[in-house]
Amino acid sequence: DLTKYTTIIVPYCTQDVHFGSNTMNYDGTTIYHAGANNLMAVMKYVFRNFSQLSSVALTGCSAGGTAVPAVYRILDNHYNSFTRKTPINLISDSPVYLTPQYFLENALGNWNPNVLLQRIGIPYQKYKDSQMYSTLIWDFILRKGSNRDRWGFVSHVDDPVSQIYYQWMSGNGGDDDDQQRRRLEDSSADEWYQQLTDSISTI
Repeated sequence: DLTKYTTIIVPYCTQDVHFGSNTMNYDGTTIYHAGANNLMAVMKYVFRNFSQLSSVALTGCSAGGTAVPAVYRILDNHYNSFTRKTPINLISDSPVYLTPQYFLENALGNWNPNVLLQRIGIPYQKYKDSQMYSTLIWDFILRKGSNRDRWGFVSHVDDPVSQIYYQWMSGNGGDDDDQQRRRLEDSSADEWYQQLTDSISTI
């Protein structure tokens, strides 16, 4: 019964799926990729105000869903490092999940995700060039967590938002205002879905 829970909502406006710790200039526009900094500020608030938790229900959608495994690891490290007393059950809803090579080479490093990933023990330098990046991170975190915690992953067979991110992250995004490119061609959509299901099956 989630009405019995204290609810904490983490808003998002930093364009880095809560993983960034860097300031970048893109064609004259300054973007503060401070998602990781904001996330850790929230975690510090939680740890300061909730010394013990009987259970955690963790969820996020899109960018928030992308951050769910990292947040799980931070919470699990804090509350269950000595004795496992706090079950953490979670749902990652429609995360920006796949990491094409173009994105790894041209964008991910701009966020400086190493700050957050080091905090949770993930060897960023080992994974940063692999298109299996997302799968490797989830695998690492699942292996460190408890088999008693329950995980949910929600996606769709046809998700136009995830598909357009996949297209942009592959270097084929075109102009943001080009409405005709808001959806992938059938072949690219099939590729997106196949890679997504392959990764989830691996996990």
